[in-house]
Amino acid sequence: MRLILEPSFPTRESTFLQTPFVSTQRWREPLATDADLVEAAAKTASSAVVFLGRQALGRPDVLRSAKEHKVTIIATETYNPIDALDYLRDNLGRIGKKVMDRAEALLVQSNRLIEYSIDELLERRLELGSS
Repeated sequence: MRLILEPSFPTRESTFLQTPFVSTQRWREPLATDADLVEAAAKTASSAVVFLGRQALGRPDVLRSAKEHKVTIIATETYNPIDALDYLRDNLGRIGKKVMDRAEALLVQSNRLIEYSIDELLERRLELGSS
């Protein structure tokens, strides 16, 4: 399975993030929006997109694109790219299992994963008065 890392992740360090069953690729081509990145991931038969920081989990355009294209959204708790790569590396086996089990959205923390449904995230967004 392949996970696409958004361009904010550092190039060199990102290449060392893989297991025998999970590979990662840092996206290099320019795209207009994060939702476009989700669509591009689907077109390249990638299973998930990894975003630096948790803001993608609160963005309706990204969530709707993920649901439409059946791509898992993975967000890191931290916005520090080196720490985020460590979190991903430490959880990569569990991430792979969740993505294979068709998780819709994951928040990766230093020592655990939190799984969300896209509908749940969209509903929470509406409850907070955002669109």
